[in-house]
Amino acid sequence: MVEDGHTHINPASMGVRTYPLRLYSFTDGIYVISASQANATIVGGRVVRIGDTPTDRAYQVVRTIIPRERDNEMWCRNLGVRLLAVPEFLEGLGL
Repeated sequence: MVEDGHTHINPASMGVRTYPLRLYSFTDGIYVISASQANATIVGGRVVRIGDTPTDRAYQVVRTIIPRERDNEMWCRNLGVRLLAVPEFLEGLGL
């Protein structure tokens, strides 16, 4: 059922690429919470933009592909930051 909280895009099961990092949306911004060993120095850093787009705006664009009816806001934030690490989604959304 499209537009319920249990229907969503799971990048891991689609075989798409992901950047070698994990993001988390805290109340004061989106931060890198883990990264590949080669990129370990970015862990703890705040993401200020995705390409040329400020992070807040990029997150709002990504939210447009998340179902409108959600279980809760935290679920939406969790999925949104996962999608920010998928190059194919970013390109498709013009980010």
